[in-house]
Amino acid sequence: MRAETDRILTEKVMMHSGGKENGMIFRHITEKKLTFVQLRDSLLGLGRILEEDFENKIYVISIAAGVADRNAAVVAVRLSGDRLDFAGYAREGLIKQHTAEQAIEKVCTAIS
Repeated sequence: MRAETDRILTEKVMMHSGGKENGMIFRHITEKKLTFVQLRDSLLGLGRILEEDFENKIYVISIAAGVADRNAAVVAVRLSGDRLDFAGYAREGLIKQHTAEQAIEKVCTAIS
């Protein structure tokens, strides 16, 4: 199940970022009961919503992260019961800023 979720999220992120699968970051957390509308409300203002997939309960957003929030990351979030699955990607330069990890952390903080 988790592998299938990771595959779906990877496809969504790659479609919006043009990224490569080997640079993808994944995270899975268990959250209190959260509705899809509450998830959307948490994401509003955090970044730009690129896609809403109501059927699969997935949001894809673009978030500023990295040093001084000067790098863009694309994060896909899937709500599945009380579990949230994340996939993120950001282009990194010569100095790795861990932008995708920071973007996912921003989303987790906004949802909590």
